[in-house]
Amino acid sequence: MMSIVALIIGIGFPTVIGWLLLRLLEWKTPVLLKTERWIIGFLVGLTASMYLAFLASTIGLSLRAATFLWLQFLTLFVLGGIAFRWLRHDLFRSAAPVLPRSQHPLPRWLTIAGTILATWTVIRIITGGVMLIALPPGFDDTFKNWNFRGKVIFLEHSVAAADKVVPSFNSYPPIIPLAKAWFASLAGHWSEPLVNAPHILWYLTILAILFFALRRVVSLPWSLLGVYLFASLPFPLIHGASAYADTLLSAHFLLAAVLLFAALRSQSPTDRSSFLRIFALAAALLALPKNEGLSLYLPCLLLIACFALVRTWSVQKFSGKSLLTALAWIFGLLLLTEIPWMVYKWIHALGFGNTTNLGNIGFQFNPIVPLGIVV
Repeated sequence: MMSIVALIIGIGFPTVIGWLLLRLLEWKTPVLLKTERWIIGFLVGLTASMYLAFLASTIGLSLRAATFLWLQFLTLFVLGGIAFRWLRHDLFRSAAPVLPRSQHPLPRWLTIAGTILATWTVIRIITGGVMLIALPPGFDDTFKNWNFRGKVIFLEHSVAAADKVVPSFNSYPPIIPLAKAWFASLAGHWSEPLVNAPHILWYLTILAILFFALRRVVSLPWSLLGVYLFASLPFPLIHGASAYADTLLSAHFLLAAVLLFAALRSQSPTDRSSFLRIFALAAALLALPKNEGLSLYLPCLLLIACFALVRTWSVQKFSGKSLLTALAWIFGLLLLTEIPWMVYKWIHALGFGNTTNLGNIGFQFNPIVPLGIVV
């Protein structure tokens, strides 16, 4: 029972923090749907609040339940104060776009088939969730890295202590272990089902982000079909049901990608600016779950974003001031999140890679890769 309460509280506070962050970034021009904002709020709120816990640990604060809660309350107080002071009656506004509708009603047989497939997909996800909380973790990295480091943080109340106890994994960002320590601290004991539960929620968040992204451009049946096609893939569900870090990384990457797409597709300058501010937050948080976010996905995403924004400006759909403002938000938030993490790595002589430091990685042609793509 205590684990359920801890899960609800552990999700609830960061979700409200994330909701407030998103609403402040939207400012006077809401672009997110009501349910969409809460779902994305859970994703960005948990990552952002664990990043604050990491910063607190670097200045010597003991990461006990009281410290975690104090950080959450302080963040809520600051964000809530700003929001109520400057947004007031507009605070709970949501976007009201004209969503695409189906031109023709679905045939009865197609509705029945869709219901059967949806039911089967829900059963698969529930089964994966039950296995996640009922069985020990199966991935080597899960119990050697994410769960082990989280348990050390929970017991020793320090990120640095986890880095010393688990030196082979200390180059990984501590966001996921911190999240596990946060949930365990609320429960007062370490519980594998409790600390693994967020992974299936991150998987469901991916499905929700994909649905809302599709819903903006296609009708409801096509949006559901797109979500079903992704949910039918076994590999993402395996990760979501195995307490593996790539689920959170994938959720952040998908969020950043769909926000950039929505911004570039928008015909309203104010809507575009709102989407880009949220994209800036999503891009900044992308680097935090795993090293691959910073070394692989973020550079590609930023390159695409910069090219697309400059291209949009060149065809006079984007003013020079708006372009500079968007770039300032993107790189400003990125520096705000990455500089402390980089400084921490340098001070503690941590590697900038996983099994191999980035400086030792070479690039060369591999003839097997083209063959693998073709086959």
